[in-house]
Amino acid sequence: MNLRHNDLYINPDNPFENCQLDRKQFALILTQIITNYTCGFVLGLNSTWGTGKTTFVKMWQQHLKNEGFKTLYYNAWENDFEKDVFVALISELEQLMDKKTEQSFKNILKKAAPLTKKIATAADKALVEKHIGKGFAQEAVNALSETAITGLEKQLKSYTNRKRGIKEFRKQLESFVKDSTQNTPIVFFIDEMDRCRPDYSVEVLEQIKHLFSVKGIVSILAMDKVQLGHSIRGVYGSDLIDADEYLRRFIDIEYSLPKPNPGVFTNYLFDYFQLDSFFDVNKPRYYSDSYNDKKLFIEIFTKLFESKSVPLRGQEKIFAQTKLILSSFDREHIVFPHLLVFLIFIKSYYPDLYTKTRDRSTPPFELLWAIEEIVNPLIKEDRYHKFLSLEAHYLYFYNNWYVGDNRKSKIFNEDSKLKFNIKYPIKGAGDDFEKIVKAITNKDYSYISIDFLINKIDLTDQIKV
Repeated sequence: MNLRHNDLYINPDNPFENCQLDRKQFALILTQIITNYTCGFVLGLNSTWGTGKTTFVKMWQQHLKNEGFKTLYYNAWENDFEKDVFVALISELEQLMDKKTEQSFKNILKKAAPLTKKIATAADKALVEKHIGKGFAQEAVNALSETAITGLEKQLKSYTNRKRGIKEFRKQLESFVKDSTQNTPIVFFIDEMDRCRPDYSVEVLEQIKHLFSVKGIVSILAMDKVQLGHSIRGVYGSDLIDADEYLRRFIDIEYSLPKPNPGVFTNYLFDYFQLDSFFDVNKPRYYSDSYNDKKLFIEIFTKLFESKSVPLRGQEKIFAQTKLILSSFDREHIVFPHLLVFLIFIKSYYPDLYTKTRDRSTPPFELLWAIEEIVNPLIKEDRYHKFLSLEAHYLYFYNNWYVGDNRKSKIFNEDSKLKFNIKYPIKGAGDDFEKIVKAITNKDYSYISIDFLINKIDLTDQIKV
């Protein structure tokens, strides 16, 4: 039984074989750009956190290898413990060294040695001012003014040497690239830019642009642009910095991965976590009626994920929790999967509503109106009965819990009419809703209350998956 979504296997011969998001088409577009601009450039690959950037990058990297490109991969987040970004990036080049390029690589090291930790990034001054204070920094400058004046000639010479050193390093790096490849550039992937230490991410940007932007190297910076922007502003200690403008200094081309089709990944997760076994009519595990089928289960998940733009990683966690909860029920237990899905979702994304439900402190009709605010924007006229069923079950089982031992209904009048109107935007929905509630009532589920699902959710919530 799978409780965690493992990394996808990337077939070396067909790297996008297991891609569930149909992203090969984007890799082909980007590969064509690289093929057309072999001189080298920096490409920013933008997509929000948890949307499968790393998986896409690794699949694309293998595709490029199959097309004859030489590639490198560096995970900035996994390596941000390193003190010197320059050394870390150079070490990745060693993978390309062979007998033919061994001497060329040694020449790179010779040119790089004088530069390690001598290249001050633009963020250094900002870091000093942020953590020590502008006043202290200025006082230190004043106190050292005499020493600085006497050593000015030495500093100027050092600056000239560093400038010459950078130029010689870039020239030697370009020579190494030329010796390492034929007519294709080296593609250098820098992943997880948005997750590493803020100062580290800024330094990676500056090193890539100023030292590694040479003819024959295409640098791919995989990032969540919004999160990286927060890092940049944090390093410089100002919310006024225009992060987009800052990044334009380093990135030549920006490409944002299109959002995947919501239903495609939901169907994949349904199969991956083997939830089909809970809908096997030959092996019933729970109560089922026409509204509690696999199709409805997937549709509700899809609509809810889409409504809150839940990242793929977040979807995986919710599916894993759903699997765990469903597995905790015995076969003779009565389970309403579509209601369970909704409760799990609101616990994560509408915690106030979930708390009100759990505390049974809110009258049923007020709770229903809160649910309608979530559900109404998601429905289409040809599918609204499915969502009416969800709301009706929620209302009925919550009402059973709300009234407790006092079985006097809070939702029906003595003439069996609902005590309140629903706010569905579709004509006739009110009558249909009342019919569904009555149908549930006629099945005599008065002994079932919504807490039987809430207790399961809260219990398994203590288990991290």
